[in-house]
Amino acid sequence: MKDVVIDKWGHEIYLTDERWQHIMTRHPDMVGCRAQLLLTLQTGEREEKPYGSGKYFYWKKFRHLRPGRAKITVIVKFEMRKHGTSLLPNNFVTTAYQI
Repeated sequence: MKDVVIDKWGHEIYLTDERWQHIMTRHPDMVGCRAQLLLTLQTGEREEKPYGSGKYFYWKKFRHLRPGRAKITVIVKFEMRKHGTSLLPNNFVTTAYQI
């Protein structure tokens, strides 16, 4: 299963169950924050990682995170994939964490 959202700039981004399991394993403070992660993608701020890597950082402040944490940051990889003779966007979450 995967969740698909549209960001403020009209880009479709998806989060797979495999990536969600990775996030919860590597960043246990994200357990129970899937809805906040998706909201970050839909309404948060965005910055491209330097050097044209195709990676974007999305972030959003939340009031009720782990003590000492104020934001959720989500990293999204923007790519194109071949579908027949066409290229289609393939934008997916690679990881997320609290800062």
